[in-house]
Amino acid sequence: MTPEVRAANWSDLIAIAEERWGSPPPRLERRGKQHLLEGYVMLLFLKANARKFAYPISINQRDRPDFVLNDQIGKNFIEVTEAVDPEEQKLWTSREKDAQDTEPTKVDEIDLDDPTRKRRFSELVGQAIRRKSQVDYRIDTLLIYPNTYANSFETPEWELDALEITDLKDVTFNAIWIVASDHGIELIRNQVVRFVSA
Repeated sequence: MTPEVRAANWSDLIAIAEERWGSPPPRLERRGKQHLLEGYVMLLFLKANARKFAYPISINQRDRPDFVLNDQIGKNFIEVTEAVDPEEQKLWTSREKDAQDTEPTKVDEIDLDDPTRKRRFSELVGQAIRRKSQVDYRIDTLLIYPNTYANSFETPEWELDALEITDLKDVTFNAIWIVASDHGIELIRNQVVRFVSA
């Protein structure tokens, strides 16, 4: 798919990953370019974890799973998925298409005090986990990109609280990361562990 990423240290890794995956493709240009969004999510994960790897390191982007990260400790099979509401995505795409032809007239309203937002965020993350738990290939680390209004304008602490109600029993992944543009939340074997700035 794309050339292998090789790095001798963490700063080289981030520089190479930034050059390759530095920004996600715009929504209306994502069809057929999912690997670019996956690369962007991988970059965010690498920013949170680059100092932990045993260098030298190589990363191959492919399908099933999306990435194989190989360092001096071993291989890590990494899959990227979105926590997404299909109806919400249709609405966003429709609005972006309309906005290309006219001045945008609608501003989305989000009720930040809506008590169902935490439950909805947890449900979308849980659906992503269950969906990838059923695949027929090895996944060690699952990276989830929340592409939803459910957690808009919220802090990592709010997300951590929302994830406390996510059912993580029977999870087979070594680690699950909720990856956002400015932070990551790590879930390991039935518990929310921590969040870090990306």
